[in-house]
Amino acid sequence: MDDTSPVGKLQVRSRQVVSGGGSSVTEFTVYCPFRRRSLGIDECEECAAYDGTSDGSAGEPAEVACTRLTPAPDVPPVVEVVARGALERTTVSRIMARHVVCVQADMPLQEVAAVLVRRRIGGVPVVDDEFRPLGMISKTDLVRRSCKDAEEDIELSTAAAAPAGCVAEVMTPSVAALSERASVLEAAAIMADRGIHRMPIVGRDGRIVGVVSSLDILGWISRDLPQGEGVAILQET
Repeated sequence: MDDTSPVGKLQVRSRQVVSGGGSSVTEFTVYCPFRRRSLGIDECEECAAYDGTSDGSAGEPAEVACTRLTPAPDVPPVVEVVARGALERTTVSRIMARHVVCVQADMPLQEVAAVLVRRRIGGVPVVDDEFRPLGMISKTDLVRRSCKDAEEDIELSTAAAAPAGCVAEVMTPSVAALSERASVLEAAAIMADRGIHRMPIVGRDGRIVGVVSSLDILGWISRDLPQGEGVAILQET
């Protein structure tokens, strides 16, 4: 793919399930603005507008060129973005983590803890065989389980390092999932109302395509809202 050509590009997302023994399954998707849904890269390649895929530094798919898509325009001034209602108009798909590590409900907690430490993340979605979210599991869930084990006369240091059981026993089930077309404001409102820090983002087919966290929203605010002025505009609305 020629990176200098005036062709629009779609960012590639990935979803991955890691299993015991180090094995994993990964799928790559893009969001098609014309079909208004997420597609697997193989389906995207069958489209007449497909113009090639560029790889990232590790050799993974990073961007797909689409001849129907015009290159993204220059970002307008931040104050103008806020004035147009950026919170309502910015979709979670723009700020979410696009490369998602997932686990399954029967995974041992010891292995989940290792995944969180190795990936330096605070939590992961729990999915079924079709990448549909069943719940979330976080470091907090593991600590809570460790404390429960300690109360049952299990040595705290051992329990904290390697809590017993599997994901299904401690995960938060049936977490709220948002459409990739939902707004940042909607995501923030649900997180605040339910007291959660991350939510799975799904495509039209209900399969996970990303995760948005409270830190993603705060990062977006710090980058895209001007100091002082953005806060003032929000307070006035």
